Amino acid sequence: MRRLGLQNKIILLVTIPIILVSLIISYLAAYIHITYVEHTLNTMGRKTANHVASASEFSIFSENSSVLKAITKSFIRDDALYVGIHDARGVLLAESGSVTGLIEGRDYLSFIAPITASQIDLGDYDQGVMAPVGHVKLIISRQDVIESIRMTWIYTLIVSGLCILTGIYAGRRFSRRITRPLLELSTASRAMRAGVFRKAESNAAMEANDEIAELVNTFNDMALTIRHQHENLETGIKAATTTLHKTIIDLGDKNRELELAREDAVRAEREKSNFLARMSHEMRSPINAISGFANILNKTCQGGEQQQYTSIIIESSQYLNDVINDILGFAKLDSGDVNVEHQQFDVGECLEVAVTQISPSAHEKGLELILNMPHDINLQVVGDVLKLKHIVSNLLNNAVKFTERGHILVDVCCQNVSNNAIRLIVEISDTGIGIPSSMFANIFKPFFQADTSLSRNQQGTGLGLAIVKRLADVLGATISFRSTPGQGTTFMLEMPIDLATGVPHPVVGQFLDVAVLIYDENSYALRSIRNNVLLWSDRIFVCRDINQFCGDKVNLFGGQLDLIIVGLSHSAELNDRILATATRVLQQRPSICFIFLLASEMDHLPAALAALPNVRSAVKPIRRSRLYTLASALLQGPADAAAPAPPAAAAEDDTRPPVNTEILVAEDNRFNRELIRILLEGQGYQVTEADNGEDAWKIAEAMRFDLIISDIHLPRMDGIALARRIHGSARNRMTPIIAMTADVFARSTYQQTGVIDDWILKPINEDTLWQVLGRHLKLAIKEGDTGRLNAVLESNADLRNRLVSGLHEHARQIEHALDAGDLAALRTEAHQIAGMAGYYGLSSVYQTASMLDQTCNTASDIPSVEAMARQLVTMLRVFELSSPALTREPG
Repeated sequence: MRRLGLQNKIILLVTIPIILVSLIISYLAAYIHITYVEHTLNTMGRKTANHVASASEFSIFSENSSVLKAITKSFIRDDALYVGIHDARGVLLAESGSVTGLIEGRDYLSFIAPITASQIDLGDYDQGVMAPVGHVKLIISRQDVIESIRMTWIYTLIVSGLCILTGIYAGRRFSRRITRPLLELSTASRAMRAGVFRKAESNAAMEANDEIAELVNTFNDMALTIRHQHENLETGIKAATTTLHKTIIDLGDKNRELELAREDAVRAEREKSNFLARMSHEMRSPINAISGFANILNKTCQGGEQQQYTSIIIESSQYLNDVINDILGFAKLDSGDVNVEHQQFDVGECLEVAVTQISPSAHEKGLELILNMPHDINLQVVGDVLKLKHIVSNLLNNAVKFTERGHILVDVCCQNVSNNAIRLIVEISDTGIGIPSSMFANIFKPFFQADTSLSRNQQGTGLGLAIVKRLADVLGATISFRSTPGQGTTFMLEMPIDLATGVPHPVVGQFLDVAVLIYDENSYALRSIRNNVLLWSDRIFVCRDINQFCGDKVNLFGGQLDLIIVGLSHSAELNDRILATATRVLQQRPSICFIFLLASEMDHLPAALAALPNVRSAVKPIRRSRLYTLASALLQGPADAAAPAPPAAAAEDDTRPPVNTEILVAEDNRFNRELIRILLEGQGYQVTEADNGEDAWKIAEAMRFDLIISDIHLPRMDGIALARRIHGSARNRMTPIIAMTADVFARSTYQQTGVIDDWILKPINEDTLWQVLGRHLKLAIKEGDTGRLNAVLESNADLRNRLVSGLHEHARQIEHALDAGDLAALRTEAHQIAGMAGYYGLSSVYQTASMLDQTCNTASDIPSVEAMARQLVTMLRVFELSSPALTREPG
């Protein structure tokens, strides 16, 4: 029903009642007629039977069979099929007709009528009811009735059919009158959807003037309105399409221009990187020569005026180098060519190094530089130590630059994030000029400085804070600040960092019974020193009042104090009072120990005071390991000073080179090559020079070297290709190669090649140079092993010669085994070396050789043990070079 259309629904609604009424009326009429015919037949049959009974009364009394027979025959006709007369006993007296083959009820009806004697009134008394003398049986055919019923149903069906047709016709007429306007509306709607707007016209609806006519009129008005709107819209679309087409053409032109611009930008970026790399090399190389020879000249010149001039050259070249570093560093960050290193380091030591490096600049301006760390912040973490140090150094440089008096405070704390991670918070506060609030939004923009009037008296590029912000973003850290003009600025670095796993906490509390008095007029410096002392003592007294310290404070605790740590200031008057008090205390108690923390590198203790054995001095800010070393030397005495290892202490490296150490220097710049040669030969190294890559390769093929220093940008063969050839050769396969370059992008570009063992960035800093050389020439040897070996060599010359020759031969055999890929021979050599080292007590060699022996037992190929074998050869070579009895063989 739901799927039928409106017209069919109306037809059904009109036709079905008509049909139902017609059928009901026809049925009722047929029923009435059939009932009447049946009733008429029954009535006629009873009457006829009674007539036969009346006619037969006399003949039964007279028993006249012929008459009875005649009577029966007289009643036989089309509808009377049988007439029989019976006496009272039921004996058939006469009959006519037959009903053979017919069924009663269907084909005929039977009627029985009694035959009674007629009553004659013979007297006044009641004669009673007369008994029947017989009966008549009449059978009447139903054929006429059946025919009449059949015709009745035929007529009924004809009439019903006519009624149904009439109903259908009327329904269709009625439904069409209603649905035609609606269908026209539907057709107009579909046409409208197809974009053809026309009126829905229906004469019938218009003539009816009913709701449908009103609907048609409303629809026509709507269609007219939509047509006008559609025409307006089409006009607008045509105009917009024309504009869009023009815009697409323009965009195509712009896209082509943008593609060209993008290609130009990519080319410009590539050219910029090449330019920066070239300028880095071209500018750093002469600066390297200028600063290097100026340092040498400053050490060798005699006159004070000449030293003043060379100092100016050194400072100016250092400033120019810093400017270049800032520009190149920012360019490197801006290009996105930055990799985050993940290496283990100590947070406290990293921050101490950064603060110590900046301290001379702060001391020149009379500033107090303070690093305040909780004593339990000896945290071993995993992260990028160089970038963290760079951030802190830039913030400190910025603070020193814009602070004229007062102090700079570095405050450090940690917050636990999880079992394996912390949030490191570093606050750097100064008492400088501050930053106006109007400039807060621009403070991290490149080349911006807060105070332009002051910046005319300050040096710098304005890139320091921009670099800090970029580095913080790279490390996933946040950098924020607060500032008050005229009072100072505080920068806060918050950086999530992972803790190193499996690293034991350092042992503290070596001098728990030692009573220590700390004096410093600066409360921040006093707290910093106290936190450092808490690492190894908890009996601490503090004083920040000069009058108390010079009066009763020292005398009050004098009987129980073991050590007094005094922080001197930039005031000569206060320092004189403090030194006088210290001299008086030492005269009263010669056994008490003093550590004086000088305010700058230019300050010195009086000669008489400095010469005392229980007096030490160091420059502020003092590192924890340095303070512990001074305290150990004073409290334990010279013989036992080195016994306990301080927390996070850094061992002093012996920078004296082994005898006959051969170093190859490959550098195309003549001045830089000369500078490196002078520096190395001045420390006792044997130097061979090459001014291009091919010559360096030929020299390395002909001679074995202990270390190779090579520039990256060499003519005829670059430094990377040279390193690959050298590491692929047999003679210098395990020789460390140090890349010396002025290209700030070189390390990140070539680090993954794996052929460079370390990097030195030009201009060369002497301390950095000696640290790198010491790391690769002596890193694998322990001081205890060297001392034990020297003792053996000095006591027995024959044993010394045999031991040195054996070490030399074993080193050669390991190299041959590596070249041949012979894992069994390598294990044999490692086993023999372990036995020899164990006999002579060379623990570091013994441990490395034993580990190599065990690893060779389970290894499947040479590459898996090559790194360990190289380490062992390096250790043997150090022993070999350290012996004066060894005569080096060419090749």
